[in-house]
Amino acid sequence: MAHQTLLVPHIRLDTRNWTARITITEDIPAITCGIGSKLNILTDQEGNEVAAIIFGHHIPILVPLLRLFKVYDITNAQVKLVEPIYIILKNPFQWTLQRDTFIRPVLDIAPTFDYFLDGLTPFSIIARSSSAKLSSVDIME
Repeated sequence: MAHQTLLVPHIRLDTRNWTARITITEDIPAITCGIGSKLNILTDQEGNEVAAIIFGHHIPILVPLLRLFKVYDITNAQVKLVEPIYIILKNPFQWTLQRDTFIRPVLDIAPTFDYFLDGLTPFSIIARSSSAKLSSVDIME
């Protein structure tokens, strides 16, 4: 059966045969997520976000496949409704990436950051700020 490519908000508990084209926009340290789990924030091309968690023995298999700011097609993640106390995004759903989740890098498409850049402060404004005492800037590749 063919998979339909959907945006994050259209992927719910009852959605079947879906693929989402996402960018890894945040890599949350394992210590924040709890022992035995790894959390990433995934963002689709319209800026919709979803938390994706990897548990236990899937961590050494799946984490090396996912790179910050790279684009992927993800299929067959388990979708679950997050308890309100644990919701960190507007989206109340979370994806669990596991053994049968298909993760395919999309090499011919650069990530779209228009939605992401809207909330950033330009370096020129930071440099003019009297409170900014910058001696160096880290650039991630």
